[in-house]
Amino acid sequence: MNRFLIAIVACVSSAVAIRAEPIDQPVVKLLQTYCGDCHANGASEGGLSIELAAVDWQESESIERWESIHEMVSRGIMPPPDADQPSPDERAELTNWIDQALCKHSPIGGTPLRRLNRREYAATIDQLFSLGGYRVPESFPPDNDANGFDNQGEALVVAGSHLEALAETATQIADLIFPPPAKTVPAKTVRILPDEMVISYSSALVVDGAMRLASSG
Repeated sequence: MNRFLIAIVACVSSAVAIRAEPIDQPVVKLLQTYCGDCHANGASEGGLSIELAAVDWQESESIERWESIHEMVSRGIMPPPDADQPSPDERAELTNWIDQALCKHSPIGGTPLRRLNRREYAATIDQLFSLGGYRVPESFPPDNDANGFDNQGEALVVAGSHLEALAETATQIADLIFPPPAKTVPAKTVRILPDEMVISYSSALVVDGAMRLASSG
C-alpha cells in the first residue's frame, strides 16, 4: 500500500513538474538581482512571492501574479525608488519576457475587453474636453453590477448596444466641440402688392392703390 501511495505521489509530482515551465536564466538573474531580497527566497513583502525556478502557467494565481509584476515593473513602481534600479534595457527585457509568457499561456479567448462604466466615461470625457460636468445621455446602456460594484472588469463587457451608444455619444461630443457650420440662407426680397395682401373683401378693400380695412362701427 505504501508503495502504491508513493507511486501516486510521484506521478502527481511529475505532472506538476511537467506543467511548470522554467524561467529563462537571464530573467532569473534580473529577478534575483532586483526582486529577490523582498519577494523571493522565502521573502514575500506585500504578500508577493516569486518562484524563481519555474512557473505553473495553468494556475490562475500565477497568471494574476505575473500580470501584477508586469504592471508594476513597466510603470516603474517596482523596484521602489530607494532600491537599486534596472537599466531601461533590463526593464524592457523583463517586461518583454512576461508579455510573451502571458500571451503564450493565456486561456482561449483571452481576457474579456473591459470598458469604462458610465461614471468613468463621463469623467474621462469631462477631463479631456473640459465640458463642465458632462453627463452621458439617459439612453446610454446601464452598467452591470458584480459583487455590489459597477466597476468590476468581469461585468463591464462590451455589447453591441454599448458600441452603438459610444458611437452616438462620440458624435454628439464632437458636435459640441466642433459645431458643424450653420447653413447660410440667402436673402430674398419679395414684393407684395396691396391686391395680393387682401384676404377677404368682406374685411378690406383696395381704394386708390391702398388697402382699406373695413370697420363694423
